[in-house]
Amino acid sequence: ESQSSTKSQHHNDTQRPHRIQEGNHHHNLIMNPSVISKLTPHHKNVVKNSTQVKAHPEANHSHHHKANPHNPHRNTPKPFILTIRWDNKTKRTFDSLRQKYFPKEINYIDSHITLFHHLDLPLNQIEEDLREICEGAQSFRISFNQVFKMGEKGVAIRASSARISDLHGKMREKWKGTLNQQDDRALNRAHVTVTNKVTPEETSRIFQEVEESWKGHVGYGLGFEIWEYQNDGSWKWMKNVDLMRPKSRHAPNSRAPVQNKSEGP
Repeated sequence: ESQSSTKSQHHNDTQRPHRIQEGNHHHNLIMNPSVISKLTPHHKNVVKNSTQVKAHPEANHSHHHKANPHNPHRNTPKPFILTIRWDNKTKRTFDSLRQKYFPKEINYIDSHITLFHHLDLPLNQIEEDLREICEGAQSFRISFNQVFKMGEKGVAIRASSARISDLHGKMREKWKGTLNQQDDRALNRAHVTVTNKVTPEETSRIFQEVEESWKGHVGYGLGFEIWEYQNDGSWKWMKNVDLMRPKSRHAPNSRAPVQNKSEGP
């Protein structure tokens, strides 16, 4: 009788589905794949057809996607963008390249070097932090020598300057914990975009043309520009934070701020 009872109990156990853990909501089921494999065909079917079943946390299938700061339909507070403010000659040089090669239908902004794409901080704090970080710092040289492809849809020219990397590192440290994934990393490839969002064939053609004609350029970083990103995709100029000018009659020229639209820095 004892053996019969044991067999019967074992039979019932194999027919009875394993307990399904419930999440915070009654119908929000969390299933372990190893548990699913032990279910009867009937219950496997139920699980398969359920739209509420989630992978078990240990399965590590979930991916966290940050909101795109350049999505014009976002309803979150407007972030700030930080760019290098440079001399007039450099501005004219790169604006000319951009106007020649960038798709005209989306070319709403002048050439630029973006340092931070998405600053969720008060404007006055950004300005104060920049003045503190850059206290006593002078304008600096930037070399533009290397032409490179941005994947298969863009072309850019690298902006090389130890001062950019140094100042960016100090800003990043100052704003640690407030930056998104895109901004919270070393700026190893500061650049000026020549074209973007074009076909692979156009990318190859433009890259070849620019690389063959580009003779290099030396510009000057005069400070920083703070922009406010607008819901319609435009950038609204907010503040300049200038660096000290070297005492020389060859000091680079500055430029007045303008308001532009952006396809994304």
